[in-house]
Amino acid sequence: MIKLIMKDYSFLFGITLLAFSITYGGSTDELNSNDLIGIITLIIIVSAIEISSINLILSKFKLVRKLVLALSSFVNIFAVNLGFVNAFIALPFYKELGVMILIIILLFMIFQIIDESKKMRNIMTAAMLIFSIPYIGINYLNSEGKLLAMDNFGFIQGPVVDISDMRSFPEYEKNIQYEIKLKHKPDIIFISFDALVPESIYKRFTKRPRQTKMHQVLEKNFKPYRNHFTDALTTLQSTSSFMALTPKVFYSLPFDRSVSRDYAPRFRMYNGQTPSPLFEIFRSNGYEVSTFYVNRFAHGKFKGDYIDNFFTPEPGYTDSNVCTLIGHRTKHIGFFGYCDIKYYRDQLYMDMLKAEDTIWKTNIGEFDMHHPTMYGILQPYRIIKNLKKKENPQFLYGHVMYPDDVHGNYTPNFRNKSDDSFRRSVLLYEKKGEWVGALLLKIMDHLKDRKKDTIIYIFGDHGMGLAGHIKWKQETFVDEKFSWTKNGNFVLGNEKKDNMIPTEQTWKNFNETMLDKSLQYTRNAEPFRMLDRYAVYGGLWSDHKCAAKSLEKSRDYITIQLVIHDLLVCLSDNVITSNNKEYIQDFKREKTLRSQEWAYDDSIKTHKDFSDVPQKYYKNFLYESSK
Repeated sequence: MIKLIMKDYSFLFGITLLAFSITYGGSTDELNSNDLIGIITLIIIVSAIEISSINLILSKFKLVRKLVLALSSFVNIFAVNLGFVNAFIALPFYKELGVMILIIILLFMIFQIIDESKKMRNIMTAAMLIFSIPYIGINYLNSEGKLLAMDNFGFIQGPVVDISDMRSFPEYEKNIQYEIKLKHKPDIIFISFDALVPESIYKRFTKRPRQTKMHQVLEKNFKPYRNHFTDALTTLQSTSSFMALTPKVFYSLPFDRSVSRDYAPRFRMYNGQTPSPLFEIFRSNGYEVSTFYVNRFAHGKFKGDYIDNFFTPEPGYTDSNVCTLIGHRTKHIGFFGYCDIKYYRDQLYMDMLKAEDTIWKTNIGEFDMHHPTMYGILQPYRIIKNLKKKENPQFLYGHVMYPDDVHGNYTPNFRNKSDDSFRRSVLLYEKKGEWVGALLLKIMDHLKDRKKDTIIYIFGDHGMGLAGHIKWKQETFVDEKFSWTKNGNFVLGNEKKDNMIPTEQTWKNFNETMLDKSLQYTRNAEPFRMLDRYAVYGGLWSDHKCAAKSLEKSRDYITIQLVIHDLLVCLSDNVITSNNKEYIQDFKREKTLRSQEWAYDDSIKTHKDFSDVPQKYYKNFLYESSK
């Protein structure tokens, strides 16, 4: 029995590790060292439990045993790889089922072969392990940067260095090209929120009839910019780009996408490792410059030399983006429930952080901040609370991971409203939006007596991501008609022909085979794609005159770079020098309209102009506030 268990275990473990190694190879940005150890440990444990149970119960029933082994192998492959493959989960239900059956049959045949041939079993197991272990190791070294730390430093292989010793990149000080003196010095707070979009865009894409609580807070308290767009896509690109002030500086910073982008100088302005022209303007004018980020692995774990404070979670709170990989269909099974285990581990850490300010009572509801998912909301509030204690003027920038885009939940990202993932994603976005609203209310209440001396600028880093599967060259895509009832029920189809009104109960018995094909229709990719990716909310909370002046600018659209330019010009002493003339006097907004769409379409290797996009695509799709 022990020999039988070991024989099957070696193969099941090997094929599961092989599938995981492929996932890890494409997701090193999301999986940190703790994730890697935790998930591989789970693979070892789960494989042992499966094999032991199957052989103890079914050792006498050889045919059934092999079939169950094949089913278990498929479940393992799905849990660590197949459930995250967009090409697979985007298939129609019957095709997806067909692929599943073929894989199970193939695995059954493999178990039949290795059961009869010890030599073949040893060869196949060894081959899987020989590929998997080095592949994981190589990707780990690349992502951690221990052997390739200098590759991002100019595409040249350098010496082996310790990342923790890379405190700064002084060779990029030449990029600090503007000496701007500030006449007015209010406290300035920039907060970017993940996938924060204006109400008009949100309703256009989700068709939600009611105003969300988040948008209630924004409408009542913030003064919005009309037709506000992000300068770049993906969180790292967007949040890092404005720190350089001009794309010319941003694109001159090395970034090698073939190795770990996390250690590229382009993305190290955030933690002060790379000098930022924006931050240096404020520091040279006596400001204390601080940044915060809830993910310890996105922008480094330490503060560089070019900012005063870099706030990250304490070492006890280890976080990553791994759980954003978990989609609706892989909710609890993904990585064998790793994210559920991680949640309860983080819950223990939050117990240690429990304090008086963890219960928030606001006019949009009561919120218990004593929860691991709330740390990203509680952290910025606590940091901003401490600004009052500072003597120097403060510049604070941070990124909040909410309300969050839908890439990890909506499967796939541009159709199949029938699999319930779209409905769940919309409701989850609104729930996380409530936390955003609560945070903004707490911040405004805390700073209400300093509104004339504070400028708060909030903006989205990119759109919701509903168009994630639509390529740049794709002109049309197949969608499904949907709407919502007044009671909040999701309706597949239109209100005149309701062939299905799914609820929590009916969803359990619902699948694509029940979908009326007449509900599918072809849509134009534009402006759906561009609005979904680039249109973001941007607004100010302030009684400072420069905030009012910025909002009075007459433009058909505005970007994050343009907002920063307007504020800096107004705050400055307006003394034009040869050093700042290009930015203060001769600034052209077209310079900011550049995109590096490397994250979605590999065919686009470099940034491309899209300065004609607003006139071409947005002419008839302005926000409600611009009427």
